[in-house]
Parts: sequence; C-alpha cells; structure tokens
Amino acid sequence: MKCETIEQALIESAGMTPEIVAHLEGCAACRSFQATLMALERSLDPDGVPDPGPRYWSDLPGRVRIRLAQERVTRTLWERILDLPRFVSLVPVALLLLLLLLRPGIVRWQGEDTVAVQDAPSEAEIVTFLEEEEGAKRLFSVVDLEEVDPARLSTGMLLAINEEIQGGDDSLLLSTSTGLFDDTSLSGTLDELEGEELEALAAMLERS
Repeated sequence: MKCETIEQALIESAGMTPEIVAHLEGCAACRSFQATLMALERSLDPDGVPDPGPRYWSDLPGRVRIRLAQERVTRTLWERILDLPRFVSLVPVALLLLLLLLRPGIVRWQGEDTVAVQDAPSEAEIVTFLEEEEGAKRLFSVVDLEEVDPARLSTGMLLAINEEIQGGDDSLLLSTSTGLFDDTSLSGTLDELEGEELEALAAMLERS
C-alpha cells in the first residue's frame, strides 16, 4: 500500500487492518503521521480538558455581567450607527457628498465678500480726501487734519466718510463723526477694540 492510502485511512479512522499495521512497521514517515494525528485527536477531546474548579463556575456569572456592562459603555456612536439598517448608515456619506457639491458655491460667495471688502477706501485715501475736499474740512472742522494719524482713524469716521464718498447725507456724516474723537481712551483701530472700548464705540454710534 502507498503512503497516501495509509494516511487517508488513518484520517478516516478506518481501523487498523493487517495491511496498515504492516505498512506502519516498515514506514517511519507514516508512523510519525499517525502520532501527530493521535495527538491532535487528544487535544480536541472535550473529556480531556481539566476542570477549572468550583470557584471558576461560581465567579462566571459575575464576570459575564461585568463584561456586558463594559461592552455597553465602550460602544461608540459609529458602532451604534453601524448596527442600524444599511440605508441609515449611509446618511453621513450622503451629507458629505452634499457638502462637496455645495462647496464651489460657498467658495464663490466668500470670494465675492472679499472683493467687496477690498473695494472699501483705504486709510490713506481717506486722509487724502480730508485734505483735498473743502466739504470734508467744513464737516470735520473740529479735527486738525495735520495731526490726524491714519493708524488711529475711528471706525465710525471711516463709515461716515464712506457715506460721503457715495453721496450720502451731509447731516448723517456730521452726526456720525461728532464725539468719536472726544474719548482718547479708545484704541486706534477696530481690531484693537475689546471689552469696554467696543461697548463705548457702540454706544456713541447709537447716540449718533
């Protein structure tokens, strides 16, 4: 008999026939295969597993309850979502795709706002306007143009002059500018305003 036939017979537990016994006596490879197969069968025998003892079985229910509690606590939101039907778990993907589709419009809208801000008159242009326009000198006669520092131009004054450039009402320009330079404690630019200074500027604009 061939070794392949003997190995197949040993796997199928066909029994130790005289032909198999004779082959095993003369073939060391098949005897080694038989020993390995018998060791594997002993490891799979449930009766061969040692008893862990009574304490193991008495502690088992408590350990199972603790493990279940940990499982409930450690489950993340995404794990709970994945437990839902498949179409529900696709909702985040759909929202992401929608955001990607809307992104060009959002970028274009932000770009338009940036252009609008860049078109606003600069501080240097405002000072030049004050120095050249007679009407502006009349409206802002309380301010010495030679002493005006562009870095300390008030936000309210910027808004008022912008209104004048665009053909706004002279009275509105005058009322907006009145009192903005009276409080020297205000910071020079809007970016520097904070807390009480910002509230003071808002109150002055409300009164004007």
